[in-house]
Amino acid sequence: MALRTDVWKIDQGADFNRVYTCTDPDTGVVINLTGWTAKAQIRSFKLAATVLHEMTSAAGTILLGSDGKVTFKIPGATSAAWTWIAAEAVKDCLLTGPTGQLIRLVDGEVQVSPSTTR
Repeated sequence: MALRTDVWKIDQGADFNRVYTCTDPDTGVVINLTGWTAKAQIRSFKLAATVLHEMTSAAGTILLGSDGKVTFKIPGATSAAWTWIAAEAVKDCLLTGPTGQLIRLVDGEVQVSPSTTR
């Protein structure tokens, strides 16, 4: 599957969910993600040492389906606690298959709209 570039617009304090379908880049066939793992990070810029937020399949914040669906979940309570929302940020996600295959699924900007209501 070709790397997708996408902007995540997250409303601070609201639940955020984003779903992608992972397909084979040569055949277009959906990849069964059973047995795969996923890790995604948000940083201020690609080479920044500090991770602003991390999601993983192990933590249940990235869900991987046999139907090729990859679901990213950021609870509103999590984004409500973010203090870096005025900063620019970027993200990407790496999927790892059961035999070591690697797929970089998505990258791009992260924009957080500050919450007024508390």
